[in-house]
Amino acid sequence: LQGQFQGFVYYTTLIFQNVMGYTSMQTSLAFLAHSLATIVTFTILGKILPKCRLKPFVLTGFVFRCAAALMFAFVNTKTSYWTLPFFGLIVHVIGIGTSILPAQITALKDAQNEDQGVVGALYSTGMQIGAPLGLAIVTAISENSVNAKDQAESVNMLMQSYRNGLFGVVGLGILGLVVSIFLMPNNPATPPTVHAPAPISAPESEPVEPMIA
Repeated sequence: LQGQFQGFVYYTTLIFQNVMGYTSMQTSLAFLAHSLATIVTFTILGKILPKCRLKPFVLTGFVFRCAAALMFAFVNTKTSYWTLPFFGLIVHVIGIGTSILPAQITALKDAQNEDQGVVGALYSTGMQIGAPLGLAIVTAISENSVNAKDQAESVNMLMQSYRNGLFGVVGLGILGLVVSIFLMPNNPATPPTVHAPAPISAPESEPVEPMIA
């Protein structure tokens, strides 16, 4: 999850600056659509997810995230922001919301109240380990696919390197999709409420009349 996210953000930033020629400020403004879409998407999903099964959302999220990486993989120096980059960011937000939020709910929903802190810490640790590990994998794919001298001489060769890194991001998404299919339970976010049976009242006894001697 987090490794794919870090790889996507890393290479989209490089594409904005080194391929499309954006400054640091322009790159920040380019990601503004991503941030605003995140607020809207997470607000909507926060109301929907508790009522649904989570596994289909996670699988859909990985598909959207792979699609977003592929959209950026075909950017070039003449690409307009409002075509592939803009829609790629929006698609990525949808993928993030439908994968990370359900995964977090799945990790914590069955834990007892006294274990919530431990389970949350383990989940957070796994995400923090996955981020640099995933970024290292896609960076290795990118750097070993194109000669460093060729990268420096041509923007197209530089984009080819970034493209291979984004293909690595897609590979991480496919791996997450396969793992989720086989290992993630298909349970609702909140288990159905089990109503306790009504207590059975004892039969009323008839009053006993006192005997008169």
